[in-house]
This record gives sequence, C-alpha cells and structure tokens, in this order.
Amino acid sequence: MKRIIVLLFFFTSITALHADNRLMTWDAVPGARGYLVQIKDAEGKILISEERKEPNYRISLPSGRYQYRVTALNVAGQPNTSSEWSDFEIRIVSAPRKAHEPYSVLFEEKRAESIRKEEDSKEPLQWCVRFMPGVLIPSGVMGSLFDTGYGLTVTGGIQNLFIPKFEVGIFSGLFYIPGNEKLEIDYGLSVPFGLYSGYNYEITEKIDLFPFLRLGGSYTNMSYLQNNAFESDVVLDPLMTLGVAGLFDYAGYSFSTGISGTLLYEEEGIVPYAELFMGIGFIF
Repeated sequence: MKRIIVLLFFFTSITALHADNRLMTWDAVPGARGYLVQIKDAEGKILISEERKEPNYRISLPSGRYQYRVTALNVAGQPNTSSEWSDFEIRIVSAPRKAHEPYSVLFEEKRAESIRKEEDSKEPLQWCVRFMPGVLIPSGVMGSLFDTGYGLTVTGGIQNLFIPKFEVGIFSGLFYIPGNEKLEIDYGLSVPFGLYSGYNYEITEKIDLFPFLRLGGSYTNMSYLQNNAFESDVVLDPLMTLGVAGLFDYAGYSFSTGISGTLLYEEEGIVPYAELFMGIGFIF
C-alpha cells in the first residue's frame, strides 16, 4: 500500500507536476524581480508568506483546504500585480502500490484569471521624480542676444494614471544664459514651468523611449547695460516643448538622456531654443 497525495486546485491556471517534488508553477510575469507566495488555511490564517525568484513553489502542507495568492514584485521589490485568492485542497489517501510506480499529483483545473497580466491590463500607479542638468542652446533672435547656457530641469509625475506606461506631471527649471558682450547684454535667467505628459515605450526590459510634450510658461530676467548702468527686464512668455528621452531603469532608479526643442511665444514673435540633458530619477 502507498499514500497518494492528491492536490485539487480550483479556478487556477497552475500546471500539474509530480508529487515527488510537490511543485506548483505559474506563467512568468515580464519584468518581475520575483514573486510573493501566500497560503492561508480555511480560517483565513496566513500559513506561508515567502518570496521566490522563480515562478514556482514547492508545497509542503498536511491534508486540508487552503487558499493561495501569488504577487509579482517589481524591480524595487515592491508588490505589483496579484492573483485572486484561489482555493485548493490536499488529500492523502491509501491505494495499492505497484512496483516502481511514482507518486502522482492530480490537479482539477478550471479556467480563470491567470496572474500573468498583459502590458495593457491593470498596472499600479507609480510616482517618478527626475533631476536633469542640461545645456540650453538658443537660436534665432535669442541666439543673437545670448550664448549657450546651462541649468537644471526637475519633473515630478505619475505613471499609469490613465493608461499603462502613460506619464503626466509638472516640471520646472532654472537656466543661466550668458549674454552677448558685443551687444552689452550681461546675462539672462530663464525659469520654465508647467505641465508635461509622455509615454514610456518599452524597447527592452530595462530601456524605454520616452517622447514627451510640455506646455507652460517661462519667466525670463534679462540684465543689460544701458546708459552706463545695468538694468533688467522680466517677462513671462508661454512655451511649448517637444522632446524625446532614453530611459534606463534599474532597482527603482531611472537614468535619462535626451533632447528637446522649445518655442517661446514673445511679443516680437516665436523664439526657438534647444536643450540637451542627462539626469537621474527615482520611481516608487
């Protein structure tokens, strides 16, 4: 006589394997750093809460009815996508044993939702903050008045707010722009601000292409020499920026590099300038 271990899973997509390893498996989630396996008994008490790197778990429990849930962990090790709590039962019964007959596990399956989610399904909201030092290259009329400047842009936004991979937020910056000494212009200070939106187009598991749009305004303070004395003018102009960045995400950090073009709408007309930037950010 031998003991046959019978595991009955209800409303699951787990693959059946042999009882000599008592292993349940599930479809791997793209981009998951690992998985949190939780099992509770019929009274709702959590018996097992264990992290796994691979999409499988070895069951070691006495006979009885249980529920399990598997949660995918993101690159920062935080919970991301979870399956629903699903029932399963372990039964140990006696049966005649034939020579060299391996133990077997019987799984009763019914089709239901898998923990594997498509990219366009439910995604958790994620906050992102980026700091991007850059070089401002004026052109047109602005290029005749100022030389290449430098400064910092800061963005703060939310990913997956409306659709997966879509990002919206606010931005602000500060740029110092040296003036043309021949025209007796000392310098300019530019403070762009406003709203931005973009889409994280996945190239590889860790690399995204991020085209974005910014709409807002820019405070500009220009200092110049007039009548042997320095004077300054402050103006507020609307702006529109189109750009693209390459993002490399690793362990909750986001490294970026890219280029953008901006149009300032001044009284004298449209003033264009470009920006080259690199930066680091945090996703949480």
